[in-house]
Amino acid sequence: MSFIKVEDDEYDKKPECSGSMMAEKCIYDTVVYEEDNNSVGDRPKFAVVTLQDTDEVMVVASNWLSMDKTQCDWPPFKSREKFMNALRNRLEPSIEEKPWEKLNVNFQAQYDTYKEAVNKQEEQRALKNGQVLYGVVTLQKSNELTVIPAMWLNEEKTQCYWPPYKSPEMCTEAVKYRHEPAKQVEILWEMLNTKVHMECMTFEQAKEKQNSLKRLRERYFLK
Repeated sequence: MSFIKVEDDEYDKKPECSGSMMAEKCIYDTVVYEEDNNSVGDRPKFAVVTLQDTDEVMVVASNWLSMDKTQCDWPPFKSREKFMNALRNRLEPSIEEKPWEKLNVNFQAQYDTYKEAVNKQEEQRALKNGQVLYGVVTLQKSNELTVIPAMWLNEEKTQCYWPPYKSPEMCTEAVKYRHEPAKQVEILWEMLNTKVHMECMTFEQAKEKQNSLKRLRERYFLK
């Protein structure tokens, strides 16, 4: 059995926009579009599992899982596009012309949106491979202690890209989902001098370390 490598956005259709005044709104609208397109109802729609036979971390539709979440129905499609359509549309497993295979899995977690599930998939892969995805840094200009994606740091780790968004929610989205720094639009990301305190493999780990450092700072300044 061979598995299809699934890219996060290869077959997504996203809102289009142009012009410098629309650049920030376009990125935000894209996020909202993806969330609205994938989150309907109260039950989690997607899950992250590890396939026992291959040890691969995969995103699957929650309705592909068995009741005890130890097995997963796997679609028979060899086409990446068909597989993506089945996944994003949460196609019901079929037992007719091309029956779906049942695979043993280790269940990780469930999520309301495909985007959240893919983010967790990438974090689980990072944990397995010892890959750093996030950093806890101080922005020297403002002395702000914050979390950033490791990809925002320059090679020397003395500067980082910073998004131009005024909305805290949009900045959090950019950090958590590791948005690529925009280098070819009129609203460019700023380069800030930074001090790196530590590196982490998941967003949750980085936030925990950030909060711990904040508490230490507060104790130090109160003395």
